[in-house]
Amino acid sequence: MITLSLVLPGLLHSWGWEKIYSLSSWDQAYEIKQTPDGGYIVVGQTYDASYYMYAILIKLGVNGNEEWKKMYGGPDINPFGMGVDLTSDGGYIVTGMKMPSTDVDVYLIKTDSSGNTNWTKGFGGSSGDVGYSVKQSSDGGFIIAGYTSSYGAGGWDVYLIKTTSSGNMSWYKTYGGADEDRAFSVQQTLDGGYIIAGFTKSYGAGNYDVYLIKTDSSGNMSWYKTYGRAAADYGYSVDQTSDGGYIISGTINDRVTLIKTDSSGNTNWTKLLNTTYPSSCGQSVQQTLENDYITAGYVIDASFNCYIHIAKYDPLNPGVPDYVFDIKTRNIKDRQEADQFSWTNITFQSQGWIVSDQYYEINYLNFHSVNTGWGLQIHTHNKD
Repeated sequence: MITLSLVLPGLLHSWGWEKIYSLSSWDQAYEIKQTPDGGYIVVGQTYDASYYMYAILIKLGVNGNEEWKKMYGGPDINPFGMGVDLTSDGGYIVTGMKMPSTDVDVYLIKTDSSGNTNWTKGFGGSSGDVGYSVKQSSDGGFIIAGYTSSYGAGGWDVYLIKTTSSGNMSWYKTYGGADEDRAFSVQQTLDGGYIIAGFTKSYGAGNYDVYLIKTDSSGNMSWYKTYGRAAADYGYSVDQTSDGGYIISGTINDRVTLIKTDSSGNTNWTKLLNTTYPSSCGQSVQQTLENDYITAGYVIDASFNCYIHIAKYDPLNPGVPDYVFDIKTRNIKDRQEADQFSWTNITFQSQGWIVSDQYYEINYLNFHSVNTGWGLQIHTHNKD
């Protein structure tokens, strides 16, 4: 079941309300965004009584009351819902993956404002293809970023798909080398092109490195950059900043990392979280209206307690965050489990910020959202 709690503005850990929803014995939520009416839309995945998988959209009101929920998929599709965006007609666009019996494909679902399906599309080849992030583009179509093992140079490659407003493919591109390269975030840039963040094992300093790719409006690569050290380093989120550059959130040297670049991807500065926690990761970032940077992720202490981590940084003095907010979620076995089962998303809203965290194991899911200051928290727990 899902529990929703509201934290009152200015009062950390002061609950305004709590709601409980029952879905299934294994539910996952990947992204939450505020809707124009002040409510929220949540995308994820659930199961039915026969353990068939469905993508799910849940529409919440301002106070967290469920207005509707819709399931998409079924026995022959078995989809995940991983990314959601609001569309110009008042509906929603969802991406993820579908898993029929033969292979895994990118899945795209367009709905109306009530979650009713307008159309669905699938993209991919004979192997694995995953959509992780979707945005509506300025021409009314959609841009999807993820990764593919059906196309490209080998292994997993970054997969960028452009569609029309009807979901028909306009073009696709792959980026990467012979090893593993994945994308988790995409945004249309001010010049009409796209910026993509992820990680690469094909290029960089060795092992995995943060991977930033800039393309033109047709998906042709303008440039790419890697950031990191000899250890495993990952990029999970990117936002274009008011000066035309980019801010990236991820992990370098097992620490929450912010990387600020200019418009060509050259590093302005890199901030690694100075913390007593032995392990941490930044998974989402945005620039605020005040031009600060706010990042969300997780930290793990020496006893393997996992915490949501939220921090805000002044771009003129990024060495010390303006504030840090850590919320304990659960005890985990190790860092590998956190990497596999944790995801944190941050989204701008009119009153502040929605921060969502989710991790799952069989019969357990926890999903949070916090807005400054400090707003909505969403939990799901194992069904009794």
